[in-house]
Amino acid sequence: NHRVLRLHAGVSLARPRLLEVHTATLGNPLHAIELARALASGVPVAGGSLANLFQARIAALPARARRALILLAASADRSVERLERASGDELREALRPAVAAGLVMIDRDQVRARHPLVAHIAYEASDGRVRRDVHRALAATATTDEERALHLGRSVDGRDGEAAAQIEAAADEARARGVRALAARLFESAAQLTPEIAVEDRARRLL
Repeated sequence: NHRVLRLHAGVSLARPRLLEVHTATLGNPLHAIELARALASGVPVAGGSLANLFQARIAALPARARRALILLAASADRSVERLERASGDELREALRPAVAAGLVMIDRDQVRARHPLVAHIAYEASDGRVRRDVHRALAATATTDEERALHLGRSVDGRDGEAAAQIEAAADEARARGVRALAARLFESAAQLTPEIAVEDRARRLL
């Protein structure tokens, strides 16, 4: 209702526009808040879906903030310390526009997306080269072999025998520790990066 939008979105809409928002969002409070914000700010919204609303706000961010969001999406550890270690940037400052846009929040040492779609959309909308660069930075600053291997597999474009061997070694370690799901993911990643001529290596990694 109008009170909820005014309280959480900081906007006030005329009753006809308020009814339009309610109809378009089927009464979903979060969707209604995001749509009301977009309408009030004049941001063009294609379709008005929640995903499109977030996408428009992410696209309006400075490149530095968008890259920080991609880093956030790519990392399992979303602490400020971990993300700064990978980015070499002052993360709180880089994310300031995203915080102001209501896309993320920094709670003590943790960066949290306001909605799961935010990180997903930021990552999927980014260029493949940017994603690989982010994973390369995360791999280079990882503190465990498994984390390094996960990001290494996503940082390579094409096949790479050396990277595949490193990832297989991490998969062997994970399997030895009984972490079967992680080991399976790493073996699959290693197989995908294995050069086509290395038939035996690829077959072993697919077992």
